[in-house]
Amino acid sequence: MMTATRPFPIQYPGDSWHRIAIHEAGHAVAHLLLGHHVLDTRIGPGADGHMGSVSGDTRFTGVNTSVLPDMVGAAAGEAAVLHMLNRQYQPNASTIAWATAEHDRKYAANIAAGTTLPIGIETVLADRIVAEYWDAIDRVADALRRDPDGYLDQYAITATADLGNIEIDWDTLADMAKAAMPGSAGLQAYLDGPGRQQENGRVEFLRQLRTHDILLTPEPAPRWKLNAEIFDRGLPKIVAALRAAMGGEQR
Repeated sequence: MMTATRPFPIQYPGDSWHRIAIHEAGHAVAHLLLGHHVLDTRIGPGADGHMGSVSGDTRFTGVNTSVLPDMVGAAAGEAAVLHMLNRQYQPNASTIAWATAEHDRKYAANIAAGTTLPIGIETVLADRIVAEYWDAIDRVADALRRDPDGYLDQYAITATADLGNIEIDWDTLADMAKAAMPGSAGLQAYLDGPGRQQENGRVEFLRQLRTHDILLTPEPAPRWKLNAEIFDRGLPKIVAALRAAMGGEQR
């Protein structure tokens, strides 16, 4: 299934253009690294329509997106703002509260409901990703602030992030999670069960597309590029082409 997600836009009070740009850039870069196709990201005046507050949102899509990567991508906005603040000030309760994005926390909690994933694993992983790829986040945030419309499309985001073929695949993310919470039975149950099943299904689908020469993106390519091609060409057309190819083999 192809999913496109735009969580409820975040809104910060006051003159917070740098903060909102960092927040959305954190989402965008994390989702790219996790294999999602990032459609766009934007910032602008808040819901009141005045310059007294600012808001922003980031859209992403992917084939059979799974819960843990989605949670980490959601947590990366707040993690990016907190990382920025901690580079400027000593961390304290005030700076943490200033960075908090309740809508992202609720989004992560909602998609984790019904799984055995421990609360907080997404924050730990997002913190690590943000710290490691801070330069890419900072570049995207700067470009977002400089754009007259406060908008970056998929091409501007990928060019500015400049990640090349770097990605955090499922096995790498799973290893990071286990290292972060080595004694969590719930985490292990998710990684060995639903998480692994979704990943196996995704890998098999992409393998079949490659086998039947349906994907045009040359190898090697990170998953976000494959997801971008599938989204641009349309998942129904991709699936129809695969079914036709597999049906021809059986005749």
